[in-house]
Amino acid sequence: MRNYYQSRFVVIICLISLFSFSFYVYAENKIYFIAPDAGLIREVLPEKVEKDNWYPPEATLETFSTSYITFNIAYSDSDGVGFKDASHPNRKLCLKKALEYISNIFKISGSIDILVTESENDGSGALAFAGSYVFENETTFSPTFSQQRLLTGTKPVSYVSEIELTVDFGYDYYEDPNNTTPASGQIDLVSVLIHEFTHGFGFLSFVEATGVTQQTENNNYMYTTFDQFIYKNDNALYSGSPPMFQGSQADLISNELVFKSDYTEFVYSVQGIPLYSKEPFLDGTSICHWDPDRTGIQNAVMNPRYKAGAIIREYALIDLCALKSLGYGNVQLPGEGQTNEGTNEGEGASAEGATTEGQTSEGTNEGEGASAEGATTEGQTSEGTNEGEGASAEGATTEGQTSEGTNEGEGVSAEGATTEGQTSEGTNEGEGASAEGATTEGQTKEGTDEGEGINEGHPSEGSHNEGTINKPEGNNDINNQNENTNCGCSKSSHPLKIFVDFLLVGIVLLLISQKKPDVVNKT
Repeated sequence: MRNYYQSRFVVIICLISLFSFSFYVYAENKIYFIAPDAGLIREVLPEKVEKDNWYPPEATLETFSTSYITFNIAYSDSDGVGFKDASHPNRKLCLKKALEYISNIFKISGSIDILVTESENDGSGALAFAGSYVFENETTFSPTFSQQRLLTGTKPVSYVSEIELTVDFGYDYYEDPNNTTPASGQIDLVSVLIHEFTHGFGFLSFVEATGVTQQTENNNYMYTTFDQFIYKNDNALYSGSPPMFQGSQADLISNELVFKSDYTEFVYSVQGIPLYSKEPFLDGTSICHWDPDRTGIQNAVMNPRYKAGAIIREYALIDLCALKSLGYGNVQLPGEGQTNEGTNEGEGASAEGATTEGQTSEGTNEGEGASAEGATTEGQTSEGTNEGEGASAEGATTEGQTSEGTNEGEGVSAEGATTEGQTSEGTNEGEGASAEGATTEGQTKEGTDEGEGINEGHPSEGSHNEGTINKPEGNNDINNQNENTNCGCSKSSHPLKIFVDFLLVGIVLLLISQKKPDVVNKT
């Protein structure tokens, strides 16, 4: 009799332990979505959204394959609306143009699922907003699902996309994916989409005005891979295991924050790239955009706003440095084993400040001293022509290199030089050429100055600025950060949860089936 009750007690204790373990497994699966340009943060509740597919049944799924990445795109619009409006056939082409450009910059093979939600049409909020998902922090910074999918080859969670996009078509968009001549009042749709998808690929932060993120139900924070590169002077604002805020609330509005990493130091020295950190703190703007007032670069993709009539379809060097820091190791930066004798051919990357100290650029930019990003220094002239459509980081030269002849190639742009048909007198006219510190076709500096454009993201007082990145000490190879690229993948533990649930049911049935042994009275 005693053994019976002892066995019952042991089974009950095991049952309680398994229930506790099951709760832990379930509780650690906290997933959050963030779209910086909308100031949007929301929790994803697996028990409410788990389904067979990552897109709603009413959405239309299309597959778009580039040379590297295959994009599975689910359009949620109804027929005749947004991306499915037959009177605007180029909208999908603009989206594909943006994705193809990003794919050619990343040069990473893989797949990405993108959910395009129902389009807005009121023209009163953000132009568009996109973001990705993360797991809450436990021991390290959390990569976005898009980073995890591309860098590990594994889809983190089956029932959500890696990127989610919403576009407000209430604005007057320039919807030509191949030409770069918007009217003065039009906003270039390709430029906006490149900006938003870059947020979706990890250029984002959950950090709020207090310097911390919201806390989850498990009392964890949500610091992203991006956050580890935020510095003030030589001090990382976020570090530790799990990551914690090491600064003060005043740092967020100090106008001194930068994005700093080995890659930014390689190109820009130790100062880092200025992030938007002005007073007041602006949700959807601060931290996760560059500050063009401090960078001096008015046409970086991750600046906060665009001027109607402007084209920014190519990454600036500061954008490329950030993307490489975030783990996209195949992004090409100037001077990485390149020479530039004769013809430079490259796709898509703009080269800020194409010449550095000690360089000569015979046949293109001739002058003494170093070129500032997109500008000529005293004693410099801009003789000769850089011919190309687009931008090329490969077209830049580093210290001691020479660039003899003419830079010619698809997607070639030399910042600090001029593109075909451009002059250095305030206007750069070229086919899709990006010139940091200069302007693209139809642009003038007046057109891209902060304060005159349209907020790319969440409408807020002041300008919408994109942040800068600093890489923490001791983290010398972003591409080998297994703790960053892999943390969270193991959290998708639904098979384990199912196993535990079956085990619990089996134990309960076992308890029910057991009969209390008959008691025999001894006489």
